[in-house]
Amino acid sequence: MRYHGRLIRIESGPSHLDIETFGDELGAALVATAASVPKFSRFAMRVLATGAATTRDELQNSLKTFLQEQQARNSLFGAAQDAAPEVPTASGLGRLDAVNRGGNLLLAPPLGEPKNYFPTTAPVSYPALWDTPYLD
Repeated sequence: MRYHGRLIRIESGPSHLDIETFGDELGAALVATAASVPKFSRFAMRVLATGAATTRDELQNSLKTFLQEQQARNSLFGAAQDAAPEVPTASGLGRLDAVNRGGNLLLAPPLGEPKNYFPTTAPVSYPALWDTPYLD
């Protein structure tokens, strides 16, 4: 954070991020951006200014491909979750099933294998960093 021109680092605050909802809402925002000419124009102007893409068409194709891949992933996750014997436990503010979520993202969609999906059944609170020195 910058305060009066001075850089200040603040460490050890608890995370109250809801990563699942963040991802869902980010995806919805990207879909809305791709579907709306004015929104995509604002998006393209800012992205093209960074040099991340060279043309508007290239950016539009990249966004379309990304959204198709996300839709395929979500479909695979939905089908695998529906077939799973366990009911998922919802994450929430400051909670995440990092082991299963990470494994699901790395092992199910890239291989197209629903059997590699594991229900997220153990969301836990992120640990407080300031307690770390007291733990074995």
